[in-house]
Amino acid sequence: MSEISTVPAPVTGVEPWDIDPDSIDVLNDLEKCYAGLRERGPVVWLSRYGCWAVGNYNDVRTVFSDSARFCSSRGVGLSDFKKEKPWRQPPIHRARGRSPCALGSAPRNYAHTDSTGC
Repeated sequence: MSEISTVPAPVTGVEPWDIDPDSIDVLNDLEKCYAGLRERGPVVWLSRYGCWAVGNYNDVRTVFSDSARFCSSRGVGLSDFKKEKPWRQPPIHRARGRSPCALGSAPRNYAHTDSTGC
């Protein structure tokens, strides 16, 4: 079994937490994990992954609504798009493929039919 390395918190005064959010123990008791996150304060350093975690609704809302102070453009969760390629690719533009079907089934094409569809 390999030893897990941890990353020290980039600021002092923040308690690091060495937890694996994807472990079976955590996934089987999410309420306990979330309670532990909230007990540790408004922000926690996940030393195993080298990232911040926020668990209180108001704090999470602040983080996601204040783009001047907080950045999520490098990914959310444990992915950092600056360091790794996103696993989810951008959506394919499907308008071209849908337009022939959409044109054929548009309501204006049925305006001349009666209730039997003829």
